[in-house]
Amino acid sequence: MIAETFFENLNNNQFIDGKIMLFDLDGTLFDTNLANNDAYKYALYKVTGKSDYPSLSNLHRITRNDIEALDEVTPQVLEEIINCKRNVYKWKLEYTYPTIAYEILKKVCSHTPCYFISVAERSRVIQLGQYWHFNQYTKGCILADGNNKYKNIASKLNVDVSNIILFEDDESAIDNAIDNGIEEENIIRVFPATLKNHTIRHNDFLRNDVDAYFSRDYMRLGHPYNPSFINTLKNQFGNGDLNQLNSAVDMLKKYLKRDIHCLYKLINVNELTIVGIPRSKAENSYSSEQQFFRRGIQEVIKELQNELHLNLIDGTLYITRHTNTKTTHLAKNDTIENDGDMPYPGITRSTCDISEKVAGKNVLLIDDIYTLDVNIDEDTIQALYDKGANSVRFYSVCKTFKVRRRKQ
Repeated sequence: MIAETFFENLNNNQFIDGKIMLFDLDGTLFDTNLANNDAYKYALYKVTGKSDYPSLSNLHRITRNDIEALDEVTPQVLEEIINCKRNVYKWKLEYTYPTIAYEILKKVCSHTPCYFISVAERSRVIQLGQYWHFNQYTKGCILADGNNKYKNIASKLNVDVSNIILFEDDESAIDNAIDNGIEEENIIRVFPATLKNHTIRHNDFLRNDVDAYFSRDYMRLGHPYNPSFINTLKNQFGNGDLNQLNSAVDMLKKYLKRDIHCLYKLINVNELTIVGIPRSKAENSYSSEQQFFRRGIQEVIKELQNELHLNLIDGTLYITRHTNTKTTHLAKNDTIENDGDMPYPGITRSTCDISEKVAGKNVLLIDDIYTLDVNIDEDTIQALYDKGANSVRFYSVCKTFKVRRRKQ
């Protein structure tokens, strides 16, 4: 069972009555990949003086084995790197992020005994616990490793292994749990909302394939794991509650800060220009409360410039719409006037002002949701290339995973 399905069925208490819940820490309760990778890269630079390691990609979790495999890393240098990484990890905790398993933990902890398990060093577990305050939701931490760790855990807790519900993201750990007697139906698979890559394929709107990235699957409005803060930020009718909007911006900024930081290093250019997809209606038709998505991008750019000294250019006003287009995400029962054309090849150039400043720039184009059948993102990418951009990568906080029928 996957975590999202488990979350939807939590009202069925018969499934969890009499059970003990175990939550793996890294990758299951929290996505810690970027914090881990940044700490390793900083330690490498401090020890070796070198920062260019193409094999150490932020799309994968860097391990001790990855560091050990580097040509210049001797056993003595490896220990220096590991010690330095331990010391700096605590400064990277803002680049950790809770998963749906953390939401489940908070919901069930009041009536079900919950423990978290980890193979990490105790000091790092303590740091993460202090940062996220998750100890209040669990009865304790179990530091466990080895082929029979779940049998050993069951023995420590004085429970039958068949009464354990395990939350885990790693397939080898899941195989180990099954070998230790945990029933497969009691293993809840978690897929962290970490940065993922895909390719936007060329079509009538876009002449060449483009590298693209996202963090969250967009499920559907009302789904318990849907990133509802994205819908809040759309504020289509301009009557959103200010507190909710500010809360949604805070959530947005967590993703943007983590992912732009990650992509800056992944793309590896001297200067990266951040450009946002404009809203579907003319710029002057929106209030400031309807441009909070843009505000979130702008604030994150400033924070990354000031805190990490990333060479970012704020290009969030490089594309501004002057002519209305059709808003493609409105539900069929929405009665708002929805004038303008549906997407067609060249619609961005026809309905937007595009700054000459994009010429020669390496651009990261940002949208809230990449929807598979709309093509407005593809058209905007092509418009940037037509305006002289040197390169364009695309990032969206969310991505749909199936084509949906749209209202014409």
